[in-house]
Amino acid sequence: MIKKIFFILLCYSLVIAQSPIDFGKRVATKIIDDTSFEFYTEIQKPSSGLQIINFEQNFSNKSTNVVYAFSKIISGEAEDVLFGVSSSSALEIWINGELFFSGKGDSLNYTNVAYSMYEFKNYFTAQLTKGANDILIKANNNDGAIIALAPIHDDGLLKSDIFFSVSSLFKDFRPNSNWLVIGFENDIFSDVLPPEISFSQNYIHNKKFFSWIIPQSNLILNDIIKENVLFKSHSYFEWHYANGQMLLGMFNLFDLSKDQKFLDYIKENISVTLKNYNYFKYQYEVLNEKGGFNNRLYRKMMLDDTGAPALAILEANLRGLDKESRFILDDVADYIIKRQVRLEDGTFCRPEPKKMSIWADDLFMSVPFLLRYSKLSNNENYFNEAKEQIKLFSAKLKDKETGLYFHGWFSENTEHSPVHWGRANGWFVWAVSEALTYLSESDKDYYEIKEIYLDHINALIKYQNESGLWNQVIDDQSTFEETSASAMFVMAIARGINNGWLPESYKNYAIKGWSGVTNRINVDGTVDGICQGTGIGDDVEFYQSRKTPPSDPRGLGAVLSASVEVQKLINK
Repeated sequence: MIKKIFFILLCYSLVIAQSPIDFGKRVATKIIDDTSFEFYTEIQKPSSGLQIINFEQNFSNKSTNVVYAFSKIISGEAEDVLFGVSSSSALEIWINGELFFSGKGDSLNYTNVAYSMYEFKNYFTAQLTKGANDILIKANNNDGAIIALAPIHDDGLLKSDIFFSVSSLFKDFRPNSNWLVIGFENDIFSDVLPPEISFSQNYIHNKKFFSWIIPQSNLILNDIIKENVLFKSHSYFEWHYANGQMLLGMFNLFDLSKDQKFLDYIKENISVTLKNYNYFKYQYEVLNEKGGFNNRLYRKMMLDDTGAPALAILEANLRGLDKESRFILDDVADYIIKRQVRLEDGTFCRPEPKKMSIWADDLFMSVPFLLRYSKLSNNENYFNEAKEQIKLFSAKLKDKETGLYFHGWFSENTEHSPVHWGRANGWFVWAVSEALTYLSESDKDYYEIKEIYLDHINALIKYQNESGLWNQVIDDQSTFEETSASAMFVMAIARGINNGWLPESYKNYAIKGWSGVTNRINVDGTVDGICQGTGIGDDVEFYQSRKTPPSDPRGLGAVLSASVEVQKLINK
């Protein structure tokens, strides 16, 4: 018992003795140790949501010109269900023997517009019974048929309680597909062929046997997450907004520590993306592995997929460390300026959770990239866009009573979401502090953006707890103290003092906050108390119920950056 107490006291004394940069190094070293940069091969699994049926892959023979797919739709209740459908060729769809859809091809015209949310050119509504419902799809395979089908809500969100399966057709066997397919040779699409009359294991047609087959299974690559790693939702080297800000924090740590291993890690992370770019694009676009490794790099449907994940590559380009990735940066910039959804006044927004919603998160997902890309491209338009977004976001998300920021704003009723979520405020103040590092005092927008920053900081410090941390919902003491937001606030305050935007009297808030953050950093470098990825919620209970996975990268970049800014502050 005495030995145990001594060990605890020893560990505690070591923590107290460590400088901020030492804590940052410890966290970064743990990230490095937890990263494999390796892949494994597996059989592609059937999707539980969006259904992709690739007839061309199974019937490449040009004479197999009429093809069918069969499955059972499993519904928990009898209900009318909306389906979105898209096809590269003419098709017909029957459910429980009734024709519900007939149409021409639309060049596979569907879009993944947000997380689990889709827009299709064609829709139909079908009456499902409780339990299993037969679905039969007929397609013209003359030029290779590919079908996309999904049960959705009215807003385009996938229905998670509807499933496709053919398992009930087999005894003691679970096929690696939700569908069976069959093809007929030298027939006309308008002909009524045997599957339309009845379902059978095989058919005799034109004196030939035709049988249903299980579609070809593809081998795919996925990233290896080491067994002993505590955070398993995704690897630290996947194209992801959380990893983008983590690597930005790693750059900040390298700049102060000059420890080459941190720069080497960043370069290896970028190298893996570039080296495997074409393969994973093939896996996403041709094999239709829509949820696979680096899928966000190719879908580019939102700022989460573009601006923030690209920060490490962009920073590397600015430093002359990498030039091969410029094509990725140019495409990301094009997306943000030309394809990103906006309100009529130009504010970046999303189609969820309500049509045309502003998320505070998106200021960080866009502004740091725009600032850097403006410098890389020598084009002030991107810089001006960043400044404009800060002003637009502030005007719509700021709570005039508290000075804090709401998580979201909805254009359909011009109302805010009701909660001041910690990390939403963290994303916001981090983005604004980034802008101030690029702005000169002679810029016409400098003082307006500085005022946005100062007002926000002065609102935040009122809610700092005795522990130094801030709550998950900033102004609700009943919610847990959260690490990522606290680290973002500490970083923004310390950065403000270091750059002269804040007076030295604010130093105590930064030091006290850093002390609270260090209490979340374990001896092995694991960071506790980081809230998982979080959408816009309707009440405090939603945010309070969120999980806090160990070393979630959504907060690691903030911890690394805070360690750097606090070390600079102490060194002044």
